[in-house]
Formats: sequence, structure tokens, C-alpha cells
Amino acid sequence: MDTNYWDRFWQRRITRRHALKGAVIGGAGLAAAAVVGCDEEEGGDGAAPTATGGASDQPVRGGTLYEFTQINHAPTLDMHMSTFAQPGGHGIYGRLAMHDLDKYPGEVTFTGDIAASWEIAEPTVWVFKINPAVKYHNIPPVNGRTVKASDVVYSYERQKANVNAGTIRAVSKVEAPDDLTVRVTLAQPDADLLWSLSDLRTPIIPPESVEAAGGELKEGPIIGTGAWIWDQASYVLNQVSKKRRNPDFFRKGTDGQPLPYMENVEQVVIVDANLQVSAFRTGQADLMDTNGQTTELLKQTVPDLYVLDAKLLNQTGDRLWMDATQSPYNDQRVRQALGKLFNREEIQNNAFFGSGWVNPMMFVPSLDWILPQSEFDNLVGYNPQQATQLLQAAGVDLGSFRPTIPSGANFARNIAISEILASEMKKIGITAELQPIVSQEVIDVFVTAKAPISLLNDPAPRGTNLHLFNYFHSSGGVATYWKKLGDTQFDRLIEAQATIVDEPERRKAALLEVVRRGLSDAVAVPSVGQTQEFAIRPRVVGYKHDSQEPHRFAFTWLKS
Repeated sequence: MDTNYWDRFWQRRITRRHALKGAVIGGAGLAAAAVVGCDEEEGGDGAAPTATGGASDQPVRGGTLYEFTQINHAPTLDMHMSTFAQPGGHGIYGRLAMHDLDKYPGEVTFTGDIAASWEIAEPTVWVFKINPAVKYHNIPPVNGRTVKASDVVYSYERQKANVNAGTIRAVSKVEAPDDLTVRVTLAQPDADLLWSLSDLRTPIIPPESVEAAGGELKEGPIIGTGAWIWDQASYVLNQVSKKRRNPDFFRKGTDGQPLPYMENVEQVVIVDANLQVSAFRTGQADLMDTNGQTTELLKQTVPDLYVLDAKLLNQTGDRLWMDATQSPYNDQRVRQALGKLFNREEIQNNAFFGSGWVNPMMFVPSLDWILPQSEFDNLVGYNPQQATQLLQAAGVDLGSFRPTIPSGANFARNIAISEILASEMKKIGITAELQPIVSQEVIDVFVTAKAPISLLNDPAPRGTNLHLFNYFHSSGGVATYWKKLGDTQFDRLIEAQATIVDEPERRKAALLEVVRRGLSDAVAVPSVGQTQEFAIRPRVVGYKHDSQEPHRFAFTWLKS
């Protein structure tokens, strides 16, 4: 580790500690009170995804925002060559579309990024019009030229030839009839195409930068169209990534002035959660993920802290996956029984510090697409008595049934969930053995049939269709968990909903049928999903939180 860098970092930050008092952080933006809330003790109205300094405040230019992350970077800087976190995914590259940050996280909708507009010319043909004002960063060898449709063709063809091809799995052909028109042809209609094209793993990359690097951007350069220009000279793998303002960014703020307002964003990787908390409390960062317990600690030193609390529509939480080809899990009644031993209230209180929520199945565009609680409870709700009856009906001897449950040792949450599940099993006479191992190994032992049951999280794909086809359709995907069940009816339900493009209520109904079938099959039973609490210092104004949207810092400014 570059200890000289860390010494310089901490010394510099200690001399810049803030002593902001009396700032009022209110809420503005969404009317989805059930989804997003400002911490009640901070006086929020329970309806805000943004931190704002008040209606009378005007944006201030300049300053550096400091953010901590626990996620290590990928060993390559090439966004097409890795599925893991990379500096280029954070506001440097652009995509055809982006999340509408004024709607998220209450719902997932989309607006143009590089594309100014689009239309569905045919069920399998989308036509995008490039915004002629969008330019690449003014860095050799691209030198600030405007984006062309041929760049999109090049980027998608390059992506389809590499590891992130699955993100645009529905795209069969991309054409550029002229410099400002992109014609995307699909293998079949895809209701989630915009979700795929807004993914941070679907960047538009200028061919010149790849050619200059000899065909692969493992060490850069990272040249995009985003609000931030990457500071390659200061980059230290898994330590720090710095970005400076792009003076040629095409977007303007609500005040009519060019974005972004801030001069720099600095992201520091700190894997140790306790160190993150200590650093935030001493003024070393402006933003960080938190939870109920940690939030109370932060308030002790930042009394006017703003806390954003959101249910994450793009995460489904931990599930108990069961191999339907191995006994006794090949009996649906056994799988359903174990699902009814998830004491989700206990999990919320102990593994999630009083937060968390239940997302029954998949990524959804809005919370009103979630299966009603009464139906969920009937299918897999906590009920030890019914669990006992189902196991007995399946001929399981409770005293001799000794399941081994692998779970990710990387996260205390996974260990806590598995311990609670084992405790509930013990109450009805089942002795479970817990096996904490590295998270990736949990996946490996399950998909290779070395373990017939595992506690797994499936957060990777963004978008309902990507999620369902990758994890639940028998054709498989990144993990092929569900293929062991071989439920052809379930496959047909997934396929049917995927092509319902412009009839949201019809698609919602179709997706609910997918959920009902999936929960009834009970191969993957949900425990509790994550609600994200995000701590924001009072000097941060206008921040629109969507951890999956690279442009989220473009609208932020800092109080002086």
C-alpha cells in the first residue's frame, strides 16, 4: 500500500475540517413518501431523494466533494472488459440514456444522456437521435470532438464481444444511418431496453482512445462525455480515484448555468466500515453509506446530519437457494417449509438494525409492482407451525435432518441471517450447521452442486429482464441457479412479460404471475432486502442519490 499517499490524504483532510452549524437540510423532489424519507429528527418531510439547502440558496461553484466506498476497483480500467466497479463508471463515460434522478428511487424511469430523444419505430426497432451538443472530453487523441452515431455502433459491437455482452443481450444489430441517428434492432421486443442502455456497463467509448491504447483500455485513457474528467496521474488502484470538472459538459442546472458546479470529486476506497465511520465523524468525507446503528453514532458529532433512507428497487437481498435436484429439496413442500422459517421481523431488527424490507422476487420499476403482503405471507410468510406440517407431510424426520448452510463470511449481515434461520430450525427440532465462507465460494459450491442449499445474494444485473433471465430462467445466465428446477411454465411466464413494451399495467400483471409462480416453486426464498441509509453532510446541496447512476454528482454543489 502507498502509505505516503495515505499520510498525505489524512493530513490534508484534517486541515480542512468543516464547522458548519445551523444549516437546514430539507427535502425536495419526489412525492413517494413510502419509498424515500429524510430522518424525522432532522426535520425532513419524508419525501426527498435530494439534499437541499433551502429554496433561497443559489448554487455555488467550486470545491471538492469527498466520498468513501467499500468497493474495490477492477484490475482493468476497460469498462467493456470487467463487470466490477471502475472509475470510468462514475460520471466519466456517457450512455445513450440515464436514470431520471428526479424520480428515483421512488420509481425507475429514464431520460436522455447522449441521446436527445428516441422512438419505437417497430416492436423490435428503436431509433435514437444523438444530442449534437454532446462532446467528448478535450483530451488527446479525441480532442473534444462531438459524438457520432458510429461511436455508439462501435461501443455496442465491442461490448457484445466481451464480458458485458449480457447487459445488452436483446440487441442483435446496431446501425448508424447518419451521424446523429442510431438504429437498434432487437432479437425480440424488450420492455427493459432503456434499463440496459442506461447501465454504467454500457458506456459509449470513442474508438480513438482504444486504438491509441493498442486495443485495450486496461490502463486507460478514460475519455468520455460525462460531467467529470478522470485524473489518471493521481489514480491509485483500490485507494483513490480523482475527477475534475468537465468545462464542456452539455447540461445546465436549474439556474441556467453550466454543470457541474463542483471542481472535483475524490473517491477513497476504505474497506473497513469502522474506519469509514471514524473518518466521517472527524470530517474526512461528505457522503457515506450508513445504517440505523451507525447513523446514531454519526449524529453525535454531526447533529445536523441529513440522512436519506430509501428502499432499493435494484436490489433484492439475500435468498435461501435450494437445489431442486437433490433430496430432500426436490420436494416442493420441503422448500416451502424452509421459506416459512424465515423470521423476517427478527432479521430486520438484528441483521439490518431495524431497517430492511422484503422484495419478493426481482428488480421492479416501482414499489406498486410488488406482490401484496397478504399473498407473500400466504406463500412463504413466517409460520413455523405450517413449516412443521409441510416437512412431516414430505416424510422428513426433523431429528435427523441436518442441513449445512454456506453463507458469505464477508458480510456480518449474511452471518446474522443464517444464524437466525438456524435458530428457527432448532425450535422445530432441526439442527443446522452454519458454514461461513468467502462470498464467491458460496456461489461456487451451490452451482457446482457441492452444497444443495446456500444463502446467496443476487445483486449484479440491473433491470427486471436481465435479472429474471440471468437468475431464474432455465436458459441460465451469470449463475444458472434456477435451471436445476426445470419449470417450463415458469420459463414461459418470464418470456411472456419480457416483450410487453408499452402496456405497463399488463406487464405488471404478468410480472406478478412470475412472482407467484417463483415463490410457490420456492427454489429461492427471499429473506430481507436492503434499505439504504445515506449520510450527507450539511454543506452538500442538491445531491440526487442513485448509486447506479454515474451522473449523480453533476447536480451537486457545496456550501462555502
